[in-house]
Amino acid sequence: MSFNGAAVCVHGVGAPGAREVDLSDADIDITVDLGVGDGQARIRTTDLSHAYVEENSAYSS
Repeated sequence: MSFNGAAVCVHGVGAPGAREVDLSDADIDITVDLGVGDGQARIRTTDLSHAYVEENSAYSS
């Protein structure tokens, strides 16, 4: 598994330097290679930041 191209886990074990991987970008690419083919998927998700929750809690639905 890698984050932004930097290995964080190899064969089920944390990779050297995994804790120092820079995750400060707005977009983070996470790659998981299961070794069973060449399929791909793209998933978009978001972090519900404090500012987002505060802004959207100002009204009720």
